[in-house]
Amino acid sequence: LIPFILSFFVLAFSCILGFVVALINSKLKNQKILTVIVSLAFFGVYYYFCGNASRLLQSVILNPENIAGKIKGFAYPLYHMGLAAEGKTVSMLIFTGIIAVVFLLVYAVLQYSFLRLATANKGAAKVKYVEKKAKAGSADKALLQKEFKRFFESPNYMLNCGLGIVIMVVLAVVILFKQNTVNDIISIGKIAGYEGVISLLIAASICMMITMNDISAPSVSLEGKNLWIVQVLPVSGWQILKAKLNMHIILDIIPAIILTVCVEYIFKPSVFFGIMIPVTVILFIILMAAFGLFCNLKAPNLNWTNEISPIKQSLSVTLTLFGGWLFVLALGFIYYWLYDRITAEVYLICVNLFLVIINVILLEWLKKRGSHIIKNL
Repeated sequence: LIPFILSFFVLAFSCILGFVVALINSKLKNQKILTVIVSLAFFGVYYYFCGNASRLLQSVILNPENIAGKIKGFAYPLYHMGLAAEGKTVSMLIFTGIIAVVFLLVYAVLQYSFLRLATANKGAAKVKYVEKKAKAGSADKALLQKEFKRFFESPNYMLNCGLGIVIMVVLAVVILFKQNTVNDIISIGKIAGYEGVISLLIAASICMMITMNDISAPSVSLEGKNLWIVQVLPVSGWQILKAKLNMHIILDIIPAIILTVCVEYIFKPSVFFGIMIPVTVILFIILMAAFGLFCNLKAPNLNWTNEISPIKQSLSVTLTLFGGWLFVLALGFIYYWLYDRITAEVYLICVNLFLVIINVILLEWLKKRGSHIIKNL
């Protein structure tokens, strides 16, 4: 029964975090970047505690008596959960009672305040008109600016489809600070003669990070009922799609290259792998951008009432995310199968040629068939 009862606490705790974030956001006067920063701060705290869970568990195993006394003091429910797991009926009742009280309190607070918070009139500062000279620009530049504006004005879009951008930058910084530890692990592989395998693993790991950014996957759906605006503009369907592709590539390629440079700085691969790993990363970014757009054109959702629907609950996002994972894993299994018959250098060349072929096919499809689809949705 303990996992079932504990799930109510997890639900209550999740609601508390969401409530606090929503409350802070309601005070930020639509400052979208601050909303993202606050949410990322919560993510950081959450993953910090999750990351230290194994260390805490190890301490419990090594010093059960000392830890038990400490847990009884600052984590009383957790103490009784442990006793309940041993079959103590009284502790089970105490643990269940505490969870029930927490859950009911959260339920009562949300029942009272949710609608008021969700429908609150946050107001808006009056913007004084200031006359400025308009700068002429190309249609392609204007479309690209439109895509960036939508991305950076939507916390949901940034957090759900671009979280990998932040993770790659953070990981690059962590790798630099922990370079001695990373270098020791890599050195062992080099000494054992596995430089090629390590290079492939590095490329695959960065590509797996890239799959977390599915920015192009909901980009057509996010046009929603305003799609007619770009359809009546004097631009081609390919120009519309190219702007969405370019936004995805630009946002993805900067952190990916930063991470790649940091890894190669520590790994110090051969000249061949030093060139081919970034090439693989760039080709894979183009693949994810084109594949996400392809999926969205095949399964668009233009009738949403809340943007979270195309961002988190659409078929195109699901296919792009899991499709990217499966693609990287499939390439790994193929190399494992061919390990004794092909070198890492030859395999990476074959992978890059394969990526080039797929990218050309997808981009040609988007340019011809995709352009027709978006103009007639």
